[in-house]
Amino acid sequence: MNNFQNLTAKKSNTQVFIDTSLLSQNPIVSIQCITYNQSKYIKDTLNGFLMQETNFPFTIVVHDDASTDGTDKIIIDYQKRFPQKIIAITEKENLYSQGGNKLRAAIDPYLTGKYLAFCEGDDYWTDKQKLQKQVDFLQTHEDYSCCFCRYEVLNTFDNTFYLEKNIYFDDNPNEKEFTFDYNYNLNTRWLSKVLTCVCRNIDYKNAMKIAQKCNYRFFRDLHLFYYLMKNKKASCLNFVGGVYRLNQGGVFGGLSFEKQNHDNFCCFTELYRKTKDKVFCNGITYAYDDFRNVQKTSKIKFKFPCNLFELKLVLNFYKKVLLNKFRKTKFYNFLKNIKILRKIKLAIKNSL
Repeated sequence: MNNFQNLTAKKSNTQVFIDTSLLSQNPIVSIQCITYNQSKYIKDTLNGFLMQETNFPFTIVVHDDASTDGTDKIIIDYQKRFPQKIIAITEKENLYSQGGNKLRAAIDPYLTGKYLAFCEGDDYWTDKQKLQKQVDFLQTHEDYSCCFCRYEVLNTFDNTFYLEKNIYFDDNPNEKEFTFDYNYNLNTRWLSKVLTCVCRNIDYKNAMKIAQKCNYRFFRDLHLFYYLMKNKKASCLNFVGGVYRLNQGGVFGGLSFEKQNHDNFCCFTELYRKTKDKVFCNGITYAYDDFRNVQKTSKIKFKFPCNLFELKLVLNFYKKVLLNKFRKTKFYNFLKNIKILRKIKLAIKNSL
């Protein structure tokens, strides 16, 4: 029996569609799905959740951030069809664009599981055992805050489909898991795609408390994973769990390339200013370089809020770029050969 209830409060722009029996349940996993204008893809996402085969209960919390393409109607329909699994939350006003903590405040009260899994409304899971495998790992590895898995990429811009590279597993295909930290994640290879993540709820809450105190303006998954891995380890498991879809959907994907690159730069500079962790230095320089390349052909101009340290990082970055270009010139090879000849002459002279 569906004890359906709409928990919309008076004067609230947020509607919650939930079977009231779920309010008293304690699922092992809560799946968080944030979606916006992804009506073409959201069914694939929800079906990927519903096909999961587990020996534990889980709930699916889907939040639609004021879509205008009918995404909200689809998730409400799924909630009515699967009331014991799905909690649907819809908005009349877009919360992401307002910044602050409004989006998290609308979702977090319904994330009650011991573990949390994530997948946005344009990505989807393909392995029926994905949740089971990752929960099994975390239950036997208490010193890990989160774990990830491999994924495939569906590029809707050029219609390509491929397995995303993984430096470790490409060289060690028989290994079952790879342990890494936030420094590896940021400066060697980004492994923590949202759709592949399962983390402990207690570590998630601790990470969010720290992030909220910092009052980030450009908060995203980068912040969450940084704080999750700050004091505990992370692991990537050697199986393909889902598909990351490259497209122009969603809130961030719908922004112009200029705005995306501007926000990326601001994200890294804000993280460095708040944490003083130099692990973000490479991100600042590369984000600036990406933006500079976009600005060359763009009519839209953004000003960058650089301080002296960040400007120094950017200048050092270009110093290295110019030096690398110089090393490829014939003149550099000429100077290098002269230096080698001098060393040879000196060695001969000393041997006499």
